[in-house]
Amino acid sequence: MRPLCADWQESGVSCALRRLARQMTPPMEMSKWMLGGDFYEAATEAGGCRKAAAARVAIGAQLEQFAATACTRICPTARIDKLNSPTDQRQACQLYFDAYCAATWTSAHAEYLAALDCSVVEPPPPSIATVPCAASAIDMSDLYSRRVATKGDGYPKAVEPLVQLLSRCTNPGSRGWESVLKNALDHPGSRHIVMHAIHTCIVGLHPQLHPAMRPDWKTRMKILRLMPQTGGEMKIVSTYVKEALRRCLASTMAASPAMHTALSLVGHPVRHILQPPAQFPHVGMEAAMTAFVEAGTRLAHGETWPSCLYQAFGSRAHKAESGVVDDELSFAGMGWDAGWLGG
Repeated sequence: MRPLCADWQESGVSCALRRLARQMTPPMEMSKWMLGGDFYEAATEAGGCRKAAAARVAIGAQLEQFAATACTRICPTARIDKLNSPTDQRQACQLYFDAYCAATWTSAHAEYLAALDCSVVEPPPPSIATVPCAASAIDMSDLYSRRVATKGDGYPKAVEPLVQLLSRCTNPGSRGWESVLKNALDHPGSRHIVMHAIHTCIVGLHPQLHPAMRPDWKTRMKILRLMPQTGGEMKIVSTYVKEALRRCLASTMAASPAMHTALSLVGHPVRHILQPPAQFPHVGMEAAMTAFVEAGTRLAHGETWPSCLYQAFGSRAHKAESGVVDDELSFAGMGWDAGWLGG
């Protein structure tokens, strides 16, 4: 299996950066190498690898902030489906995606600078694989399409734990989920996919999140160094791991629109698993993703795992149960209901 995207161009990051730069008032004017292209060519233009990476971090952070401000101006409330204007819906949905792209670009170059500061002589150039993000996830579309086939015929027996994980993560109920997750975490391949899914959500490098809710690049650097790294740390938060895998599956579905459409037409739960810029995320998924980044921010501020995750999701579950009307909810207070995918 290969990653969903191989480079900045294929993942849409390069186009997103140029799009954001054009939207700024006045439009941001800069050299071409600051918004894309080969890193070593950029280093030649800038006068060194460190200068090129630092310039790209500064530009990326500025574009992130612009996207967050512009999106908040269009959809300042928690319930994005209240946008009545098709133009506003389209612009906000595109900003969700573009802001994620700018954040991934910024964090990748910040990690390169961190490697230089740690005296790594020749760190690999910043790429889509430098940080855990939606575009660097494994493409599981072929495997997912074979999930109902006979074991050993439709897919190798070795990937059975991963197939079970993908099939069960869209079930609204939780019966049997813990045992399926435990079995998957005992296998290196499926464990890697689970860890990448969790890390992507905690650091917020995906498009299922309002741009204003994403931590800044400095906070993301702290989160990347404090994130859970073992299967045991995943088993104790199995309910929330399911939300992370749903988000991961959303990226797979976005890369396979024909399969997503076909499953949606027959009423499969993936009809609720959506990804910008094509469609807004379901409010249930966005609430879960907001809780993940809040947990990451709590982690960066000194709280421990898994209490930071329990606190973040617990506050949103309480909001959902309290009967607060939509108009009173801000993005920071969006309620989360564990059964949202069954609606």
